[in-house]
Amino acid sequence: MLSRLFLAIVILMLGGFGVGFLVRPRRFANLIDLRLDSTTAISDVRAVYGGLEIGLAIFLAWCAVDPTRIQVGLGVTAIVFGAVAASRLVGMFLDRPVTSMTVKIFAAEAATAIIAVLLADRHG
Repeated sequence: MLSRLFLAIVILMLGGFGVGFLVRPRRFANLIDLRLDSTTAISDVRAVYGGLEIGLAIFLAWCAVDPTRIQVGLGVTAIVFGAVAASRLVGMFLDRPVTSMTVKIFAAEAATAIIAVLLADRHG
């Protein structure tokens, strides 16, 4: 039950941000200090920040509805959020100065990955 609730929260986050980046890319890009100076940049944000997050949310929803797939959903969540957090951490060392927003986003991503690992271990 806890694993399914966790996946539901992740699905809502990914789906919400994904739809936001898809339909209002400039507005959502401004939240993370991302400048969209061309239609190519706007299209890329719609596709990657929008489409990829929506696609992952749909996949996790598919996992969450079947108890036999919950562990797969938790594993994918751990891998994806872990990779994003690790990449952001590398950026924090290479790109100075680090903003408080970057630290907050990193903390959320790392926490999501860690919780997914803990729940997957408990679930399996």
